[in-house]
Formats: sequence, C-alpha cells, structure tokens
Amino acid sequence: PAGAVTAAKRAGAPADLAVGCVFTQSPNYPGVPIVYRTAAQRAENSERLNLDRINLATMPLLEGEHRLRLLNYQNNMLRKICHLQGLPNLIFLDLYNNRIERIEGLACVPALRVLMLGKNAIRNVENLEPLRKLDVLDLHSNRITKIQRLSHLVELRVLNLAGNAVDVVDNLAGLRSLTELNLRRNQIERVLDLDALPALQRVFLSHNVIESFEDIGCVFRSKSLSELALSHNPVSLVSSGADGIGGGGGGGGDGAKAAAGKTAPENIDSSDQGEGGGDGTKIEAAAKERSDRKRTAAAEALQAYRHHVISSLPNLTHLDLQRISDDDRKTAKVMASRKEDRMQHEIREKRARGQRDLAISRARATWNERLRERQQAQRLATRHDGEGAAGSSSSSSSSSSSSSSS
Repeated sequence: PAGAVTAAKRAGAPADLAVGCVFTQSPNYPGVPIVYRTAAQRAENSERLNLDRINLATMPLLEGEHRLRLLNYQNNMLRKICHLQGLPNLIFLDLYNNRIERIEGLACVPALRVLMLGKNAIRNVENLEPLRKLDVLDLHSNRITKIQRLSHLVELRVLNLAGNAVDVVDNLAGLRSLTELNLRRNQIERVLDLDALPALQRVFLSHNVIESFEDIGCVFRSKSLSELALSHNPVSLVSSGADGIGGGGGGGGDGAKAAAGKTAPENIDSSDQGEGGGDGTKIEAAAKERSDRKRTAAAEALQAYRHHVISSLPNLTHLDLQRISDDDRKTAKVMASRKEDRMQHEIREKRARGQRDLAISRARATWNERLRERQQAQRLATRHDGEGAAGSSSSSSSSSSSSSSS
C-alpha cells in the first residue's frame, strides 16, 4: 500500500486512491493514467474495482484486469467514456455523477449488462448498438429531450430517464423485455405505444405536464401493467368532463378546476368591505370558506382520478406508490358503474333530443309545405277572380256601347 501511494503521487494522482491501486503513466499514452493492482489485491477481488471519489478527469487504462466484471467510477470529473479495452468480461459500469456529455466508447465491452450514467450532461441517446445484452440503462438527471435509438435493446428490462427534458414518450417499440420505465420529472405531455411492450409492469410518470387521460391512452390499453405513478400531473389534480370524470354527475372535477383558478375574493357583499373589526371577521370567514371549498373540490377530484384509473386498469396493484386495496376496487367499481349509468342516461337523453328535434323538424317542414300549398292556392284563386272581374267589366262595357249606338 505504501508503494502504491508513492506511485500515485509520482503519477500526479491523488494520494487517497483505493488502497492497492498503482497509478502511473506510459510514454505511449501521454496524459493518460494507467492503473494496475498488486497481485495480492487483485487476488482478493479480481472481479470488482472501485475508483470512485478520487477526482479523476480522465478514465485510466486498466492493466491486467481481463477478469474484471464490475467497475465503479462514481463521483469523479470524467468528461468522456474511453479506455475500456482489455475488459472482455465487464458487465457493470457505473459512471454516475460525472461530467460526461456523450455516450460513446462502449463498442469494446459488448457483454455489458448494466450501464449507470445518471447525473451527467448527456443530451442524446446514441451509440448503444453494440450493447445488445444490456439489462439496465440508467440515464436519469441528464439533458435528454428525445427518446431514440433503443429499439435494438431486446433484453433491456429497466430504463430510467427521470429528470430529463423529454416531452413525448415514443420510439420504444422493440423493447420486448422492458418491465420498468421511469420518466419522473420530465416535461411529458403525451405517451405513445406503451401497449406494444408485452412485459411492461411498472411505469412512473409523476411530476410531468400530462393534462388528460386521452394523452396517455396507451397506458390504459396495457395488459401487463401492475404499478403506475401519475401524481403531480394536471390530470391527477383536476379532472375534466372529456375524461368522463367530474361532469354533470357532481364528480367535483370542474369544481376543483374552478377553485384552483380563483385568486380574488368572492361572495363578499360590498357592505362587508367597510371599516371596523366586524368586516374583517366576515372577510376572514369568507376566505376560510373558499379555502375549505377548494380543499373539498381537490379531494373529490383526486378520488375521481383514482377511481377512474383503478377501474380502467383491473390488474393494477399500486397507484402513485399506494397499494390498491379491495375496498378501493369495490368503490372504483361502483363509481365506474355510476359513470356508465350516467353516460347511458346522457346517450338516451341525447337520442331522445335528436328524435324530438327530428320530429319537430319534420312537422315544421310539413307545415311549411302546406303553408306554401295554401299560399299558392290563394294566389291562383286571386288570379282567377281577377280574370273573371276583368271579363265581366269588358262585357258590361260592350253592352253599354251597343245601347248608346241604338
């Protein structure tokens, strides 16, 4: 160990490196550190190497580590993925909390199963084609705006893209083994094609900007989903009539939306705004009443949201990290039945209104037709009467003329 620290100092590396690691440099690779372990240290654990928290700015070349399976570079200052050659058995690579800007340099480790790249500065999902055995891909807390170039990862089970800037979830077709998808804290407005992922069980979409259930329709078509998180989205805070929640049946969604949008006092008579302590008490009471209404409406909207999701996904076991109980399912079933009854009632009313409007329209058309016929008959009669009067006048005139002649 003492010799290792001396070698580290000689190579310009920090003195608090993992005990047993020797840092040096080769004239063939100027500026690139080379790391090797003593035979004793390698014999203790030939498959794992921790090089975390040692302020590395460059990934070093690793000498004699062909048996290495787990490599940890957490919490350094690395900017580039490189120097992984000579590690044919590497299956776990942890690069969490560095300064990496691109996914690259991985073609030499095709056996990799777990790639941890959370909390870096990556903007694009790229250069993962060689990693066809990848099982876990963690890209949380980066700067990614688009999901792409993943469809070849047919063995991928876990994909973590939380804390990025994704607005549309798509391009996931082909991930037939995917069981968990984490997309918390993005800017997601729409989700597509999740129903095409046959193994998907857990989806986390909380803290996004999803406004309606229609925007995530594929989630409700999934047959395998057992856990879903949608909290802290507009769709979970207020419910809209388009979603069949909080409509004319008093579900509370519209009330929550209205309450959320109120900023000015209301229901306060102008006489309550004068001077005096009594007026202040009235204003406080009105403010408390508004606050209570807002809380009640929000609670009703939340319940309506939960009932809708639970009734739409019968295989779901957890919603927003809360286990779904038998009572939850019973209540959701009752609410869904009431909603269906309400919808059927609205359909019947709409049909009746349509039939009534059609009957009125037909009656109006018949009446107008008869009116036109009557008016036409009157015009004809008037014309005949006029012609008869003209003929009579002409005859009288002729008779008068004959008399005068005589």
